[in-house]
Amino acid sequence: MKQQQRQRRRRNILALSHESWVLTDHATERMDRRRLSRDAIACALRHGRKAYARGAVFFAIGRKEVQSCRRHGIDIRRHLNVQVVCTPNGVVLTAYRSGNFRPLRGRK
Repeated sequence: MKQQQRQRRRRNILALSHESWVLTDHATERMDRRRLSRDAIACALRHGRKAYARGAVFFAIGRKEVQSCRRHGIDIRRHLNVQVVCTPNGVVLTAYRSGNFRPLRGRK
């Protein structure tokens, strides 16, 4: 039992160059169900637009991010519209694909 928990915890850590992000069980389940790869999540965290709304941190890859990365020789077109929701301390809560960026603006 404890070994399975340790393996799950190890599997739920997404390491980027100098940061590591923890994926909740909910996030990994949603990624599997929505067919989002760890590469897509890492790409959103690395190259995505960052917005603070409703107590969470959103990372999103939109048209502008794709164009900006293309100018630097990075092709992220296949991750267009991927959005990742995180806590402020680096825990990935969920991820989805949506072209609607309005919720990232926050409330007025």
